[in-house]
Amino acid sequence: MKRYLIAAIAVLFALLSWYPPITDAAKASAEAGLTRALASFAAARTLNGVISVAQGTEVAVHPVGVGVSLTVGEILDPVNDLVESLSSVLLAASVAFGIEKLLLSLGAGIWVSMLVTITAIAWAALFAMAKAPPWLTRLTLALLFVRFAIPVALIGSESVFEHLSFASYAESQASIEGTSAELKSLTADTAPAETDTPPTGDDGSTASSGLTGWFSDLGDAAQRAKDGVVESVQGISAPTEALKAKFDGVKNLAEQSVRRMIDLMIIFVMQTIVTPILLLWLMYRLLMGASATFRQSA
Repeated sequence: MKRYLIAAIAVLFALLSWYPPITDAAKASAEAGLTRALASFAAARTLNGVISVAQGTEVAVHPVGVGVSLTVGEILDPVNDLVESLSSVLLAASVAFGIEKLLLSLGAGIWVSMLVTITAIAWAALFAMAKAPPWLTRLTLALLFVRFAIPVALIGSESVFEHLSFASYAESQASIEGTSAELKSLTADTAPAETDTPPTGDDGSTASSGLTGWFSDLGDAAQRAKDGVVESVQGISAPTEALKAKFDGVKNLAEQSVRRMIDLMIIFVMQTIVTPILLLWLMYRLLMGASATFRQSA
């Protein structure tokens, strides 16, 4: 009875090799993963472009002749290096999904399914009569692995992603896109500011003529200079504080984006490397265990 049950399972797998929903689900998983990888890659390249522009931004403030320079590049340079690493990981993930789609098309081809069906049915018939040769057992298991390995890896890794990583991916993707928009907004209106303005007279002239009004003009000029210094100090303090707040915002964005980029790298490495390899290893061990069982039953 046990032999007939094992033979029936082999025939069932032979029929499943022709079952379209399995292949369709695997294709949908690969396509969804590729779409996410390309979307994240585009977001990373956009952030890289915004950072490249922002790194050249330098704001010079001159309150009462004292120069202060604030450079965005000093804050964003480490982030830009991480963006480059993220882009490389996402590009590799996109290539991995493309290769998986190609392997799926080859493994789900009509000739592979036909070979699996013929071999599995022949093996099942011989195994039920206790006449299955070891080489045919190994060939049947190898063909089953070729036919179902990629679908199992794709469907399994997509299922793990949806249950464990989807929320983190959505947050990280939105954070990267939001960082690009906010960083562009924060650095768009930064420009060098000068506060020293030479005093001028009421008629627009910069000097008075005539010996008679010399002392009067000198007194007016002194008063205007005094008032100008006070207004300059008061007027520059607010812009300086605003610029500092703006650069603090850039720093906070950089810190948040670093964490989200690391999360994205972990997610795609898990989906394209760790989870598929683990699933393929489990499938291999299962088939090796089945092979040992069949040899004992022979």
